[in-house]
Amino acid sequence: MPADTPHVATVPYLAVVADPDAGRREFTAAALEAAGFTVSTAGNATSLSAVLDRREPSVLVLDSSLSDIDAGTPVLVLVDLDSPAEVKAVEHAGVRDCIAKPPAAQELVHRATALINLVSRRNEARQEAETLRERLRQVSAAVRGTNDPQEIADIVVRGFGETFGADRVWLTTFDDERVPPITAQWHRSRLAPLPDGLFTDEEPVRRTADVLWARAEALTADGTPAPPGVVRLPAEFAALRAAASVVVPMGEGSSSLGVIWIALLDSPRDWSRAELGLIQHVAGNAAHGLIQSHLITSQQQVVKQLQELDKAKTDFLATVNHELRTPLTSIMAYLDMIQENTSDPVSTEVHQMLDIVVRNTERLRLLIEDMLSVSRNGDEQSPLNLTPVRLARTLEIVTAALRPLAKVQNVAIVVAPASEDPEV
Repeated sequence: MPADTPHVATVPYLAVVADPDAGRREFTAAALEAAGFTVSTAGNATSLSAVLDRREPSVLVLDSSLSDIDAGTPVLVLVDLDSPAEVKAVEHAGVRDCIAKPPAAQELVHRATALINLVSRRNEARQEAETLRERLRQVSAAVRGTNDPQEIADIVVRGFGETFGADRVWLTTFDDERVPPITAQWHRSRLAPLPDGLFTDEEPVRRTADVLWARAEALTADGTPAPPGVVRLPAEFAALRAAASVVVPMGEGSSSLGVIWIALLDSPRDWSRAELGLIQHVAGNAAHGLIQSHLITSQQQVVKQLQELDKAKTDFLATVNHELRTPLTSIMAYLDMIQENTSDPVSTEVHQMLDIVVRNTERLRLLIEDMLSVSRNGDEQSPLNLTPVRLARTLEIVTAALRPLAKVQNVAIVVAPASEDPEV
């Protein structure tokens, strides 16, 4: 056993060593076993494939002549640094590193362990990113599942706070016709809520949000003053001196309509591009949801107002119907009494005039009924009843009704007799 071989086992990893050189293969395997690895060996491509079919190693230690294998496992390639062809073998796809042969035992173990740790960190980062995406996907789904603006805002601040382990999350919309005035906040239970009137002047915050929105950026801060010329954290947020925070604009079109602030008061944090991208994506969904909910709420208010107007119209027509039909009924009754009075009959001319009054009274009654029918014409139970009429007869009725008025104004109404009375 070489003197520089580590003797303290560190991790229970499985390594597969494949090398046509038996002596080097045994040395490599012994060095890894001494470091706590479980080792399988292979002397050629066939035996290597057989080993990989049976077991899934943590790392492959391969001679450059066998390094063209495609595997998801990290590969440490033994190369002759004086041979360009062998060095080129390291360029194969996948997680790879190389070590000069014959390898020193300590360096061999270090390189193999470093490769395994690199893959482990990548897998952890990938899993964390996937978990983050899934949690924020659920936040976006919850936003899309409601049309209540306040509920949307509450979902977003709670989702960001719980996902990123924040201390405070604040969401506010600006004075903008596209969205309702909304403020929502989330904070850890040990903290007191921020006052609703956090912003004494909205304009500086809006300007910051507009700049970020135009650049499609998020603003991160670590609690230290920003240098001149750099977009600064709004004063109300900066005053809280958070160790790490991010400000994300909500917007639509060419301008912002609100802002979201996520703060960790005591824990410094570097926000990754993936995290900022996901935050911006959820903020975009929140902006869309707030705009849509505002439109729906506005439409519902318009519908409610129209329904109230329709009810007022119906009530008015019902009142008109009652207030007009009652006196009309009395008028009709007295007209009938006058016309049917045999003890003191009226003259023929007066009788004709009374006939006109009766017809016009009946016409008023029918007009009132028509008004009620029109007011209910949207009801399938009350359709309009349209029937044909005789044109000549209709003209006679109209002429008779207008002749007294025309006579007062010295106007003569002449209707030529019709040879036919068409029905229309």
